[in-house]
Amino acid sequence: MRICSLNRICAGLFVLLGISMQVAVASEMTYTPLNPSFGGNPANGPNMLAIATAQNTYKAPVLTPVQQFNASLQQAILNHVLSQATAIMFPGNGTISANTAPIDTGSFVITFAPGPTTGAIVVTTTDKTTGAVSSFTVTPGL
Repeated sequence: MRICSLNRICAGLFVLLGISMQVAVASEMTYTPLNPSFGGNPANGPNMLAIATAQNTYKAPVLTPVQQFNASLQQAILNHVLSQATAIMFPGNGTISANTAPIDTGSFVITFAPGPTTGAIVVTTTDKTTGAVSSFTVTPGL
């Protein structure tokens, strides 16, 4: 009797397994992006932004009022040096002019020299503390 009921249970499991295998249908896998920037659902945008914000570990540096003042002063001085350099390069008649007198800012020396082509000027900036040199060529008409 026991063997008979065990056979019936096994047969029932095989039938159930056979039916469940017939119900399962495989289909082609398709990729659907989540990010709205890449074609995903626009409703995902706020959620993705919240996740990115939560993961962001960068904190902007907190400047003291003195540091803010120094940064503003440095920017004002650089703007003044830029105005001087522009006035030297463009003397007012619409042409670019090379001037051999360098501009000394204390930390940097900016020199102007004639460029490789007619009317071009090579602007060279030299860092007085490190000796690093950076230059670029200004060509008229560009």
